[in-house]
Amino acid sequence: MRMREGICARLPQHYLASLQDDTPPTPVHWEPHGLRYRRNPRTGQRERVQDVPVPVYFPPAANEGLWGGEGWVRGFRYARNDKLSTRLPKTWKPQLFKRQFYSEILDATLTITVTMRTLDLIDAAFGFDFYILKVPPAAPGLCPSCPQPQLAGRESWS
Repeated sequence: MRMREGICARLPQHYLASLQDDTPPTPVHWEPHGLRYRRNPRTGQRERVQDVPVPVYFPPAANEGLWGGEGWVRGFRYARNDKLSTRLPKTWKPQLFKRQFYSEILDATLTITVTMRTLDLIDAAFGFDFYILKVPPAAPGLCPSCPQPQLAGRESWS
């Protein structure tokens, strides 16, 4: 592995472990059941539970701020809230705020576009710097302008 030789060998072990971490991202727009099977209340038979994530679109503006995993969700709504009426296409978008954060590491004040979820995550991490250090790097392809770690054998995939 390329990360064990040269300058990459000087990186801390916890950082190298985080690059190889394959845990699934935290669900934001849906709640997983947490079960693989459940009993049908009518028949009593065991049924498989499907945890299908909601497809989320990340617009280019998501790369310019901290959205906390939120994105645009496309779906349908009923006209006049009547299930017998026509379905109308709808896009749910997160509410965005411009906030100023002070980074003790950079010793600078940053103005960043954030969502309410991001503000809650920053509060849960006890500060902006701790949130930035705790958040895993963006998935490849999610943020094209973000630098991605180069893993061994990646060049041969092309």
